[in-house]
Amino acid sequence: MNKNEFLNGITMSIIDRLSNGTLPWRRSWKTGVPANFISKRAYSGINFISLIMKDYPSPYYLTFLQCKEKNGIINKGSSGCLVIYWEVKEFPSTSDEEKLKRIPIVRMSYVLNLSQTSLHEERSTPVILSCEELIEKMPLKPVIKHNIRGCYYSPVEDYI
Repeated sequence: MNKNEFLNGITMSIIDRLSNGTLPWRRSWKTGVPANFISKRAYSGINFISLIMKDYPSPYYLTFLQCKEKNGIINKGSSGCLVIYWEVKEFPSTSDEEKLKRIPIVRMSYVLNLSQTSLHEERSTPVILSCEELIEKMPLKPVIKHNIRGCYYSPVEDYI
């Protein structure tokens, strides 16, 4: 699959979901933002849109090699999701003015959702460690109520 087929596929998925009355980028706060399992870096751009439309219980994705490095096993019948990224390669320049020539190259790779591997652990709610640590260090901790429709702070009733 080339870059244009990938982008056209995502465009058609978005149009299809919009025509069915669904906003494909709107998700419950229950799942979280798609991110790489190893680096914890959130996907952005077209990869964010592509992965947010998938219906998996985990927000984390990893490549086959990352799964192998963690001694994980991919579940039988699982298929990956295509992601696209840029990589800048440096080549020796032919001109005397520049020593290196930098060329951006488009790369494509398949990622698997963590739930498609043996590394997945069932959790009722995703935990954002920096937020958990922040709340633990608060002298007057606010009450936390779980609501799957949205996340917010209520200043009137003083709860999250």
